Amino acid sequence: MPPIPIIPRKILFGNPSNVLPKISPDGKYLAYIAPKDDVLNIYLTDNPKDLSSAKAITNDKVRGIRNFWWSFDHQIVYPQDKEGDEDFKLYSIDLNTGEKVTLTPFDGTTSEPVKFSPNYPNEVIISINKPDPTVFSLYRCDLKTGEINLIEENTQSFDSYFLNDDLEVCFASKLTDEAGKNVYRKVNNEWELMISYGIDDVHSSEIFSIVKEDNEELIYLIDSRDREYSAIYKINLNDPEKKLHIVAEPDNQEADINNVLTDPNTHVPLAYSVNYLRTSWNPISSEISSDLEFLKSVDGGDFTILSQTLDNTIWIVCFENDTQTAKYYLFDRSNDKCINLLFNSNPNLENYCLAKLNPIVIKSRDGLDLVSYLTLPLNKYDPYSDYKPTHPLPMVLNVHGGPWARDSFVPLRTDHQFFANRGYAVLSVNFRSSTGLGKSLLRAGNGEWGAKAHDDLIDAVNWAIDEKIAEKDKIAIYGGSYGGYAVLAGLTFTPNVFAVGVDIVGPSNLVSLLNSVPSYWKSRISELIQRIGGNPETEEGVKFLTSRSPLTFADNINKPLLICQGQNDPRVKRAESDQIVSLLTSKSIPVSYVLFNDEGHGFVRPQNRISFYAMTEKFLSKVLGGKYEEVSNDFEGANFTILNGSRSIKKFSNKIIFNESNNDTNDTNNINYINHNNDNKNNDDKNNNNDNNNNDDNNNYDGNNNKYNDTKKKDKKNDINNKKNKKERIQQKKLFNIKNSFDDFYIKQYGKERWYNLLNSLKNEDKNYCTMINKFISNNSKIEFIENSFKNNNNIRKVDYLDILCYISNSKFSLPKKDEHSNLLNVYHIDLASLIVTKALDIQPNDIVLDLCAAPGGKSLAILQHLLNNNEQINNKNEGRGMLIANEINNKRFHRLLQVIKSYIPFKYHQYQIKLVKNSPMENYCYDKILVDAPCSSERHLINDQKELLMWKKSRSNNFSKKQYKILLGAVKALKVNGILVYSTCSISNLENDRVIKKILENSWVRLEVIKRKSGWEIGEETEFGWIILPDKNDGWGPMYFSILKRIEGRNFEKKNNKFYNKDGTI
Repeated sequence: MPPIPIIPRKILFGNPSNVLPKISPDGKYLAYIAPKDDVLNIYLTDNPKDLSSAKAITNDKVRGIRNFWWSFDHQIVYPQDKEGDEDFKLYSIDLNTGEKVTLTPFDGTTSEPVKFSPNYPNEVIISINKPDPTVFSLYRCDLKTGEINLIEENTQSFDSYFLNDDLEVCFASKLTDEAGKNVYRKVNNEWELMISYGIDDVHSSEIFSIVKEDNEELIYLIDSRDREYSAIYKINLNDPEKKLHIVAEPDNQEADINNVLTDPNTHVPLAYSVNYLRTSWNPISSEISSDLEFLKSVDGGDFTILSQTLDNTIWIVCFENDTQTAKYYLFDRSNDKCINLLFNSNPNLENYCLAKLNPIVIKSRDGLDLVSYLTLPLNKYDPYSDYKPTHPLPMVLNVHGGPWARDSFVPLRTDHQFFANRGYAVLSVNFRSSTGLGKSLLRAGNGEWGAKAHDDLIDAVNWAIDEKIAEKDKIAIYGGSYGGYAVLAGLTFTPNVFAVGVDIVGPSNLVSLLNSVPSYWKSRISELIQRIGGNPETEEGVKFLTSRSPLTFADNINKPLLICQGQNDPRVKRAESDQIVSLLTSKSIPVSYVLFNDEGHGFVRPQNRISFYAMTEKFLSKVLGGKYEEVSNDFEGANFTILNGSRSIKKFSNKIIFNESNNDTNDTNNINYINHNNDNKNNDDKNNNNDNNNNDDNNNYDGNNNKYNDTKKKDKKNDINNKKNKKERIQQKKLFNIKNSFDDFYIKQYGKERWYNLLNSLKNEDKNYCTMINKFISNNSKIEFIENSFKNNNNIRKVDYLDILCYISNSKFSLPKKDEHSNLLNVYHIDLASLIVTKALDIQPNDIVLDLCAAPGGKSLAILQHLLNNNEQINNKNEGRGMLIANEINNKRFHRLLQVIKSYIPFKYHQYQIKLVKNSPMENYCYDKILVDAPCSSERHLINDQKELLMWKKSRSNNFSKKQYKILLGAVKALKVNGILVYSTCSISNLENDRVIKKILENSWVRLEVIKRKSGWEIGEETEFGWIILPDKNDGWGPMYFSILKRIEGRNFEKKNNKFYNKDGTI
């Protein structure tokens, strides 16, 4: 396999091309986010199915816009903060006038829309931490004028509110001192306690809908009380006891409900999704069952419904999977399920091969199931080897933030793709404290920061080492927020496990972390204390938090560490990074520290993201030895200061790279990098470059060819190479995506473990071999001679359960040889499974047999061996004997069949016992036995021929099944009453096997029954309507499927079902 091209950082971490489309409630407009002058802005079109007329309606120049909401009267509302401080202000744009209004002009506050209503299309309810900055109160705002009024002052430390379509405040919730949650209902302007949740249920229980139905007021909620995983319930508010009534719960549930789709007008729940290893959708209402099934067939990835029109006829749907960027579709439910692709979020990434994300479950040392995701570099593993690398690799342990969050299969993990593309295995683990995977996993993380939660990460690392995925001495730990804490904990609590660490906005001191949370987190402080395990206001709490703080054990750090921090981070303040860097430098322990001056809790501006990853990949490469992309203009527009490690991060003009050593410990000169350009080049670099250029000029110039021509030739050659490389890259990308789709197609039929075992056996050339002795050669003595030569070889065994002379061996047989008397070939090499198919015909000496699709001829030879069953009969007069009609309509294959018959069958039998035909033989004969060895997908051939595999499509198996059904439908009409038909393929797809038989039984014009024979052959396994021989469980024989059908006496009957193929293309 050629080297995998490096995916540029700018493609992975730059701005998306288009993202987040949302349809207006009336369906007239579509808005989405896209770059304008390299800054994300909102675009709008009045033709949702044609984006060519879309225009930018905002003009942000700095930070970009990343979210927006539709009102019900053609207003768009969007948030914006300043340099990552998370003090979000809200703005509205009137599409009719183009006027922009600042809805929340209050400095030092943050705001968010709470409720839009079709009953009040020009208004919105907004939560603002004002007048009390520690809690959020509710304001009613006019979208056109910006007039805003307080309607619900928060005097009880509520952390959320729920309103109805009349914009009335109905419910509020707040956390208790024990970190549980109480839900209150507002009745006659008084708050009444309605529901109490314990700490275990807080993250898996919430009200999501208020519905008025038949003079009753209902609330729908997700609730996990008295169960491990959440389900959907409803409560009738007119019921004095407020009993819970179950609405929906998944079968065999392994994860919480993570999303609910509701009717935009009535708010009744229609469907829900559950995310365990991947996301699956389940209907609640039969109204949308067919829609969900249709969407499952569209793009093959996990899907999310981003927005809906008010009448619920149009959905905007996002499809995502592990090896492609998000694709957004407009789905018109009212128009015969019409679906149109709007755009791909990052089409430039489509030109590169992306690595597969493999969901796995790792056991913790105390028995918890840790749902995890593993990515391996493309050229470091065989995709047909159950996703194991060819040898242990350097690995990056990528730890998610929160920690009350989770890693998932989608959206596309650009960080995984980045590290895998550079040559690293990447592992993400849902350790204890992760949400969405049941209460037990969440509860097990309480008080376990730096303890059992960290043990889970170590268990995952040890699993990767034991599985020979990770190279023990080359494992990095990487993460942001809590993931950054895990990095610091990894290098301090377990200093010998990791070779290097990259911490992004991670807390180092749990005491100062809890003492410096944003003021509006006041309502959450009790939960933080309970979850982390210590109260910073008590002596015992401080002692506990100190014992779990990496700062306390900073002396243990003995591996390279890169810390990156946002200057304006309101959650994990800059002091968290400052204090550990200060301590390390005071102890002469090396550390590199980069401060991004215009960022907060994470890096939003693409220029900063790209520069961060440029530094990170070179930093990791020094230790782990992976690839890295050379730095060019990656730092243009970035705004950061290197506060420590400036000798480790050396600056050349507009580039920043790492030195070969990292031994500096006390930097006195910080390096600032703000909007550098080419005018800032170092003079020494200029002088050096000029000297080098002069030398190059002298060397390259001669009297016949000047430097210009040489350069031009070189450029032309480079262009050719670039085009060739791009073509190869596209080809690789296509092949890899096809392999992934191919795998997914068969995993659905066989399950993952069985499929990869089967796939390995299909690829394996070290299989058993079979040969059939040609009984038509001159005499018995010749046959006995061949048999004796086989019997004298210990590697060769006779197959006793077949009625023909057949031998098998674990090594290849010699090539067939011509008998000196008969001039016929003595043996025919064939798969044992094919001979079992011919035995299934149960041929009698006088049978008239049709071999349909007979080429290349091996089964025809075997049928003749059965038909003329012993050598005495073969030498007698031929009249009155049975006959074989071998049919092949393809010219090339017919000549191949003819050559085989001439090479193995004496000419005297060609007139009486065998007839070769190219036309359809169905009308001229009525047959005792018919073999339909149908053309099929032939997966064994496909996976061993790259050119053939490149042409594979998901529809291939279904297309073959249509042809097979048509052939079989004609064949059964030519079968005598009580005659036997054997249908066979070398496909492993159920669509081409049992499903074809099922349909022929339902739709055939003659009466048929399946003959189930469980004896007579010793290999294979039974299916619903037949028998299949698969190489993974049958010593390499096969694949071969066959079903035995018998025509039953009785009149013909009409088709039961004229419609053979479903709307989605399946049988």
